[in-house]
Amino acid sequence: MATRDETIKLSLIDGVTKSLASIQKGVGGVGAELAKLNQVAELAGKAFDGLASVGNFFGDLVNDAGAYEQKLLEVQVRTQATAEESKLLRDAVQEALQGTATGATAAADALRLMAEDGASATEAAQNLGEVVAYAQANTRGLAETVGGLGAVLDAFGEGAGKIGALADALTATAVAAGTSTAAIEKGLAGAGVAAASANLSLEETTAIIGTLAERGIEGGRAVAAVTKILGELQAPASAAGQALREAGIDTTDLSGIFGTLATDAGLAEKVLSSLGKKPRDALKILLAEGGAALAGITKAINESAGASQKASDALGEGYELALKRLQESLANAKIALATPLLEPLAAAFDTFATKINTFAQSEQFKAIANEIAEFVASGLDQVTQFVE
Repeated sequence: MATRDETIKLSLIDGVTKSLASIQKGVGGVGAELAKLNQVAELAGKAFDGLASVGNFFGDLVNDAGAYEQKLLEVQVRTQATAEESKLLRDAVQEALQGTATGATAAADALRLMAEDGASATEAAQNLGEVVAYAQANTRGLAETVGGLGAVLDAFGEGAGKIGALADALTATAVAAGTSTAAIEKGLAGAGVAAASANLSLEETTAIIGTLAERGIEGGRAVAAVTKILGELQAPASAAGQALREAGIDTTDLSGIFGTLATDAGLAEKVLSSLGKKPRDALKILLAEGGAALAGITKAINESAGASQKASDALGEGYELALKRLQESLANAKIALATPLLEPLAAAFDTFATKINTFAQSEQFKAIANEIAEFVASGLDQVTQFVE
């Protein structure tokens, strides 16, 4: 191997020397010298381009596979995944890709984002399917999806391990309320802190936001109404709070308060009359017909398991997603084909880089550099003399 390397080096030196000699032939004069200098620059450029092309050829072939592996590696490092958990992550990606228009690298990046939000390797793997389905059902990117769901969980102080269940709950709520998941997400993210402070669970608040959305109170309006209602019911000095305490109601139990008000018309009237118009209208919706609408949304949430996948499957029957699924499948196949090449190529690249660095410090390389330098200096000297 050493003899072969030396032969290649000597051939390179000989080739450069012969090329320089060939360039030196011909007519003289300033124009000729400039042409010769340009040829020398081109010769040096081709030598380095030849070396770089080797890396570029293989780099282009495995670029997508490398990006995919890098995302998975980041998840494994952040979660300190065991060998078994690492396999679970890979299996989760492959399973999530089935029947969806999702790329392997995007799915791996979703795992990374969930891990950054605090999910363990197992939690990220177990929730990936619901997250991918939710993203497809809502025609949103995976990174945006994880960010939106994560914001809701953060508002309630919930862990990243609940992201899949949240996706299903939002899907079921949006279907039952006839609205979008984006509207429910926005309402939860905005009202989350106030709801959590009032000891309302994420599921209970989702039901409230969904019930209001069903009657056209969405987004910022829902956030403002819920925040005001919760504040008034709990404030010791508020008329609503006083009415509840006089009735012997525990104002720290908001879910219990809604249940009591839904069945006690007299107490409900006292509380409602103490509120401003917008929060009063919102609370009336929640209490209407004994809280039937709220109970209906709550039931949908309790039975929401698999809702995102069902919505995703229904949407995936269209031509546009079918085409995208085909395109992503081809890209995923390329990644699967190239992945086994990564490890041997990485080792080969390291060896190749070491040899190039060593050669660059050798006497043979210096000989090439010096010969080119002398040639260039001579040519520039003649050009300078002409200018003077």
